[in-house]
Amino acid sequence: MFITGLFLGIPIGIISGIVFLILFKTLISNSIRGISSILKVIAQILAIPTFCYGGQWIAGKLLDILFENPDVDKMVSSYIISVGLFFSLIVIFPISRWIIKLGEDLGKGTE
Repeated sequence: MFITGLFLGIPIGIISGIVFLILFKTLISNSIRGISSILKVIAQILAIPTFCYGGQWIAGKLLDILFENPDVDKMVSSYIISVGLFFSLIVIFPISRWIIKLGEDLGKGTE
């Protein structure tokens, strides 16, 4: 079950990272349009952990299809580790570039 948790976490981490980047790009481009569009995107970003770590979908039909008697407790830790790792691998470089660019833009304003 440890390996199962790893392999289930990989696609969820990748999908969540890509969705986060798309929503983050939308948030940055909508910052000019007003607070209502920003709040909608922030709410969608905050819903990503529910998709990754919450809900009954992982312990429900998916595991029942793959295994006869799935032991969810044994795979949860490996699942969380793999989701976090692959989410971080997808997100860390673009977000760090954005933070550096934001710092440079803020630094230009003080000169």
